[in-house]
Amino acid sequence: MELEKQMFQEKSRHFQSLDLFTKFGEPPQSEIVSDKRQLELELKQREEEDALYRSFLKERRELEEELIHMSDEERDEVFDLANKKERSRIINMVTRHSQQMLDFIHREKTEFFEKNCDGVKPSSTYPKAEPPLTIAGYTKLQIYENIAAVFEAVDDNAIKGAQREFRSFTSLVKFLAGYLTSELEKARVLFRFITEKEFEYKSWFLYYPEEGNKRGSPLTLFRGVEFGIESKALLYKKLCAYAGLHAIVIQGFEKGKDFQPGETFHNNKWRTAWNAVYCVDGWRLVQTNWASLKVNTKALHETRRIYQDHFFATEPDEFIYQFYPINPQHQFLEHPISREEFEDLPILRSTFFHYGIRLSRNEGLLSSVVYTDKSGKAEIYMKSRKNIMYHYSLTEFMKGSSSLSFKRKRIPLDRYVMLSRKEEDDEYEATFSFYIPKTGEYLLHIGCAEIPKANFNPMKAMPFINICKFKIVCEHTQRDLRPLPNCAPGEWGPLRALTMFGLNPVSHRYAEINAAPPSNIDIKTEVRPLTLPIEFESTGPVLDFVTKLYRNDSDQDMGFDSKFRIKGNIIIFDVKIPELGQYGLDIYTRRNWEDKMVHCCKYLINYDV
Repeated sequence: MELEKQMFQEKSRHFQSLDLFTKFGEPPQSEIVSDKRQLELELKQREEEDALYRSFLKERRELEEELIHMSDEERDEVFDLANKKERSRIINMVTRHSQQMLDFIHREKTEFFEKNCDGVKPSSTYPKAEPPLTIAGYTKLQIYENIAAVFEAVDDNAIKGAQREFRSFTSLVKFLAGYLTSELEKARVLFRFITEKEFEYKSWFLYYPEEGNKRGSPLTLFRGVEFGIESKALLYKKLCAYAGLHAIVIQGFEKGKDFQPGETFHNNKWRTAWNAVYCVDGWRLVQTNWASLKVNTKALHETRRIYQDHFFATEPDEFIYQFYPINPQHQFLEHPISREEFEDLPILRSTFFHYGIRLSRNEGLLSSVVYTDKSGKAEIYMKSRKNIMYHYSLTEFMKGSSSLSFKRKRIPLDRYVMLSRKEEDDEYEATFSFYIPKTGEYLLHIGCAEIPKANFNPMKAMPFINICKFKIVCEHTQRDLRPLPNCAPGEWGPLRALTMFGLNPVSHRYAEINAAPPSNIDIKTEVRPLTLPIEFESTGPVLDFVTKLYRNDSDQDMGFDSKFRIKGNIIIFDVKIPELGQYGLDIYTRRNWEDKMVHCCKYLINYDV
């Protein structure tokens, strides 16, 4: 019964998305709008834009003689002021031109429906006036479900358009969106065009009209963006107007790549702009600048360009972790937050939400700055899907050092962080536990990687992508906090063995094992090694194993031979613990004889009374 209910809900969601996709649409714009009349309006607007650019050049030339006698600081100040004035005038002009284009398209629609539909409009028509700034009635998941194939075709067309040259916005938008019927498709294809377009950036201060240039202004179609006078957000607004869509430019602050936990927005360093586009009965947040990024992967030693779908029609409660608008209404949240609250939010990147990760236990209470308790300990909890692996790095906040002194030795700070995972209700909860031995401020970077479901090669390095970072502040600590045993880096516990090698833990399902000597042994007078059996059930091909045992006060392998036995599909490790103390057990395995041994998993063993 429960399965049938779930299947019905899934089926209902599919039909709802298809219904929304077709409901909020109209006949293709190529059938409604006259290309000739639209181009006439564009050329008229371009003449006004040319005149504005000529006035910019004239004003700058008039400043040249004065600039010669200025210092570098005075010259930069004049350039900055001139740039702000030019941008302001461009914004006002594009806003006015966009409204003119929207009015023109609405007139064309009205004429089309009167001629072809006996004056009867479709059941759902796109609004003429800019709608109020209200929260969208449908979520991204609701409008996205079951139409991935449609977006694939739309995206391919956007990529093709980004590789071609166009002489007018009319021809460009006709190529991209002229054949589309859905509002969502139109908003999407324009967004993807900007994310894929390689703009040729130039210096506006060094520009002079080319020989034979009768217009006396830059000739390229995207001159505003290329010369740094227009933002991509303003360009998106302009393109949306040519497609008959309402879009607004939102000014605000961003938590950029180098923004640090605990930092405040005390100047314009982190100012930026993005958009909201009205489609499918609501305003949808889009960020073209962040949707296409170049990522350096240390594991693969390469730079990759990735598209982040997270920044198209982003949910407002996710968008607010990275962007804060000056106008609270542009948050599109039921309960808008203050700038101070935004600064205090954890720095969660788009990849955090892309992988379906969320903060757990302390969600809503956790800030970008985490304070340890009086003993120097703190914890961060996250929940994620099963196929997510984590990686972390801990450094000193100011110096960037990744190690500290302990008993006249340099110890990696990562050895004071314990990452472990456990399964809960078909999810995995990751716990990051800190044991900071020295007061100070530290920076924690957390990355993750998704393990391929098919043809996975454990010998190949996994490219971890940054998902979040926190500032760890330790004001009090214990002097005797020792580092964790010097095992292989990464998470503790057997879930790595299950995920990567199909070794299901039978006897010890968690990262930490607490063991004690038999009650009949007097540990004051007798030292006897403890044999600890650890069992796994094998569900995949593995050949042999190697184990290494480390104590937390030594960097060397203890050298104790841990034998393994195989009984059917059960693998038993007989681990010998020499004496009381804290140990780390590394287990290595391989699938083929010609392969090298690969780290499988590790346990933290506390052998105490």
